[in-house]
Amino acid sequence: MLENVRCNQYPNRGTCEDRGFTTKWYYDRYAHRCREFHYGGCEGNDNRFDSFEECSQACRYQSLDDPSRRCILPHDPGTCDGNFERWHFDMRIRQCVCSWWSGCGGNANMFYSYAHCMSICGIYADNRTSETKMSFRRFIPESKSNQIYRLSETMPARQGRQYINLFARSPSENDREYQRKQPTKVRYLHIFSDVNFIEKL
Repeated sequence: MLENVRCNQYPNRGTCEDRGFTTKWYYDRYAHRCREFHYGGCEGNDNRFDSFEECSQACRYQSLDDPSRRCILPHDPGTCDGNFERWHFDMRIRQCVCSWWSGCGGNANMFYSYAHCMSICGIYADNRTSETKMSFRRFIPESKSNQIYRLSETMPARQGRQYINLFARSPSENDREYQRKQPTKVRYLHIFSDVNFIEKL
C-alpha cells in the first residue's frame, strides 16, 4: 500500500451513466501502475486522475514493508461501509490486534492475519504478550453484563475476507469478576458482524 491513501482506493466510475463517460486514470495498487478507466461524471472517489502523468506523479510506489514506517501508523479502518476482519499493530500495547477494515482506504498498518502482522511488526512486540492473541473480552463494558460476546483467548490466524464468528452466552462468575475490574468508558461503537464491537479507552 502507498502512503498517499487516495492511491489505495478501488477504482470507482461513479453513479451517473447518462452524462457520457470520460477517460480517467486510477492507480492499481496490486500492479503498482496507473490504468485507464471510464468515469461517469459524478461521485466516485479520489483515486481518479486526468492523465497518466498526474496519476504517476501522485502515486509513486514505495514499499512500506519497513517496520519503522509501517507499524507506527494509527489504526485507520477506511471510509467505506464494509466490515472485514483485519489486524493492525498497536504501538501503545506493542501487540498485533484484531480489528476491522471498511473495504476501502486505510493505511499500511493493516494485515490479513495475526501471523502476517507479526511477520512485519513482531520486532516491536512485547515478548510477555506476543504469544497470546488479543481477545475480544477486553472490549466488553459492564453495561453488557447480561450478554457476553467472547472469542477464544488464543484466536487463530484467519486469511482473506472472513467475518469474526462470535456467540452470545450466559455470563459465569468468572465473567462477572472480569467485568468488575474493567473500565466502563468507551471510545466508539461499531457494528461488527451483527455484534456490538466496543473498544475501551
